[in-house]
Amino acid sequence: TIVIKYIEEVSNGNNLLLYDLKVLDHNKEERRQNVAFISIDNVYLAIDRNYFFWLNNNFEVDIDLNNQRQKFTRPLREEDHRLLLLNNGDILATFTALLPEVNHKVGIRFIKRRGIENGITVYNDISDAVALLAYDDDPTHTEKNWIPFNYGDNFYFIKHFSPFRIVQIDKSKSNEPIRYTYESTSFDIYRVSLISQHDCQAFQWIYGGIRGGTPAQLVRGEYLAFFHTKSKMEYIFPNFQTGARLYFNGAYTFTKLAPFRLSKMTKTPITNEYFRPYDNPRILGIDYVTYFMSFVLIDKDGSVIPEGQEESDPDTTTIVISIGLNDHETVIAKVNLNELLDSMVDLNC
Repeated sequence: TIVIKYIEEVSNGNNLLLYDLKVLDHNKEERRQNVAFISIDNVYLAIDRNYFFWLNNNFEVDIDLNNQRQKFTRPLREEDHRLLLLNNGDILATFTALLPEVNHKVGIRFIKRRGIENGITVYNDISDAVALLAYDDDPTHTEKNWIPFNYGDNFYFIKHFSPFRIVQIDKSKSNEPIRYTYESTSFDIYRVSLISQHDCQAFQWIYGGIRGGTPAQLVRGEYLAFFHTKSKMEYIFPNFQTGARLYFNGAYTFTKLAPFRLSKMTKTPITNEYFRPYDNPRILGIDYVTYFMSFVLIDKDGSVIPEGQEESDPDTTTIVISIGLNDHETVIAKVNLNELLDSMVDLNC
């Protein structure tokens, strides 16, 4: 039996290690798959492939909390959700829309903030109205893994990393949406316009092409986010000639102001010994997927640090990350912010 320790083989033990891992609790009927979350009132609105639900401040599914808090309607046929709390208090939900004829598309919907009731932030319910986004006039082009982030009163998307391309929804009068109907439901496909673009040849890994991950947040004067890559296992481990792909995750920063430029990235994958695809020979022919979905910054006292705000004790600031594992479960993990930033290299782009 060949058992290869993930950390030792990937980069000789120099990986930044996640800690305090725990599998997000779930009931027997349905696991919490690929969960993303945002902080609201010091608890967390979360979404998986099937439902919105609430997590308490220990990142646990709390029955009482879910009975007390507002419930939202079930999403349409979607995957790879990301949530962004917009600067106006509304929530942007992005996802990959799985629709025939137009392939994968970036879908968005908004959850509008209604106000405060009994000390709790209340939102309008979600309608089934969904807008799809496209970079060009061909609706059949595949678009996925766009990364949303706040910018003043607007929100933008990272559409691509090579070149580093930032886009926004084109609101000009000349941008008439493309109408698309599927199973009696109609969607508007909106084009996006280019905000900035630059090419950074240094932004690359030996572990595969860089793709989207978590939404980006302002942290210590720059935007911080996590990405994922994937590579066939035999490219990394020659003994495994299976064709299966292995996913890796890293982090990057980019400048606070437009035109946006990539600044730093981690040198090696961020991981933990929990993610070991080689102990079970039965899965060696299957992709082993780890995918960072969302993150928050936690202060020394356990409270959430709002985006862009200062930390009370920077040495102790913790990042809590939700990680989708094999489209089957969600792992909650932590990493120290200083250690993460210290593990990055300047890209000098």
